[in-house]
Amino acid sequence: MKLVQNSGVDRVIDLVQPYLKPGSQLGCVTPSFSLFAFAELRDALIKLERVQLILPPADDALEFMGREGDRANRNKIQARGLANQCAQWLPTAAVAGDAARRCENAIG
Repeated sequence: MKLVQNSGVDRVIDLVQPYLKPGSQLGCVTPSFSLFAFAELRDALIKLERVQLILPPADDALEFMGREGDRANRNKIQARGLANQCAQWLPTAAVAGDAARRCENAIG
């Protein structure tokens, strides 16, 4: 097992991406769900056979607009378009609990 700091060159996306091949499956437990992480992985995600997301309980924030390190992405003014793409993709993913509704509510 490896603890990933998820910053700089130690990012979860970089570790997962080589395994996201068409027809594969992805199961992921994550404390947050960022539009910008979705944007980096969307081309691979839509080609997967199955995606299962397990997100934190309803009283935790999803950090849908990212963290401090995502400021440059937020400044690109692409969030609405990404949110729409994510909203179209979410029903195809198996999202545990009320997480799908929470994501859709965050998209607004």
